[in-house]
Parts: sequence; structure tokens; C-alpha cells
Amino acid sequence: MKRRHMYSLFFICALVILLVLFFIWKRCELLSSIENNDYCIDGENNDIMKIGKNNVQEKNESDNRIYLEGNINKDDTLSEVVNENIVINAETLCIFEDIDKKDGSMTLTEKKLPSRFYGIDREGLQKIIDTSNEFKGENNEYEAVHLELFSAEKIKILRIYDSTSKDKEGKNKGYYLLEKDGKVCIYKSDKSTIFYESELKLKDLPFDIQREVLKGKYLETEIQVYHFLESYSS
Repeated sequence: MKRRHMYSLFFICALVILLVLFFIWKRCELLSSIENNDYCIDGENNDIMKIGKNNVQEKNESDNRIYLEGNINKDDTLSEVVNENIVINAETLCIFEDIDKKDGSMTLTEKKLPSRFYGIDREGLQKIIDTSNEFKGENNEYEAVHLELFSAEKIKILRIYDSTSKDKEGKNKGYYLLEKDGKVCIYKSDKSTIFYESELKLKDLPFDIQREVLKGKYLETEIQVYHFLESYSS
């Protein structure tokens, strides 16, 4: 009987020892897997989870994206700094793209800007375009001027004009004020096509203006015509 109890006790001890060895082996295997990035710790539940190769790859890709985004932001910042230092120089080529409102035709002209523009940045050139007639032509034939491209190598300026109101030399065709039936009549540049028949009587104008109208008083723009009529109309 005692011998039977001894066998049972021996069997139980052997089983306990095997279980302890098994748990030790599993723990060692788990620690080794964590070192090889096969497992991770869940921050919310403090559990150990198997992530596998795909998860490791996704994690690496995520890290790469963060790294690349950081570099892109740095590159953008550097690009902005570089752009601030871009100015016109002796090698800068200026391209004028002129578009006719009449039919949409386009002409391109390339030339170097005068030396007085050297050292001017994009903001400075835009200010010149907005506040002066520097790029509107000798006779202000260009109705709108836009800066489209600016770099140290190339500048592109878009200019819009209307050939229907310009002659071959780029000048406004203008209008002529002539007398008709005792009143001032406005004709187009051909002096035969009536643009507008006013009610302004010739005798109501100053003598020197009457003589100009009888010979054909020239006004360059519609605004000048309307200002004239408004000035002498009662």
C-alpha cells in the first residue's frame, strides 16, 4: 500500500516538474519572439499580441511615411526660402504672351529686360505691373497685364488687347467730333460711321472748340468722348 502511494506521489511530482518546464519553455519562446518583433504589447489592455510579418511591414511602412512626410515638409520650407531669393538678373528671359480679345489669337515675344529690373523679386515685379504702365505698351494698348511665371531663368507675362479698337501701329483708332445739323455728332475713325448723335449744339461750345469740331476734333477713347459731352452739356 505504501509502495502504491509512493508511486502516485512520484508520478504527481514528475507531472508538476514537466508542467513547470513547459511553462519555462513557452516563456523563453515568447521573449525570443518579442525580441524578433513577432509580438507587441497592447497599450490599452496590456496584453501581448502576435503581429506577424505583415504587421511588421505595415509598421515599417508607416514609419517610412512619417519620415518622408517630415522630409517633404522640410523640402517645402527650403523651397519657400529659395523662392524668396529669386530675382531678375542679366540672364533672365522675359516672354510676353499677347492675346487678342477679337479672335483669341496669340503671339509670343522673347527679350531680356533692361538692367533697371535686375535684383527685383516676384513681389517687386508684380507691384510694377499693378501700379505703372511699364508693360502696357507705348500707347497703353494692352488692357490687362498678368504675371504668370517667375523664375531666375524665365519670366512669363500675359497681356490682353483688343485689335478692333487699334490701328496697325497699335494706336487707338479713336473718334472724331463733327458738326451735323447744328449739333455735335461723334463718328468713328473713318469719319463716316456715326458712333453717337448728341444733343449738344455747336453754338453752345466755346469759339475755339467750335472751330475744332468743324475741322474734326479727335478724341482717342470713349471715356474722353463721354467726358467732353458731360463737360459741355447743360
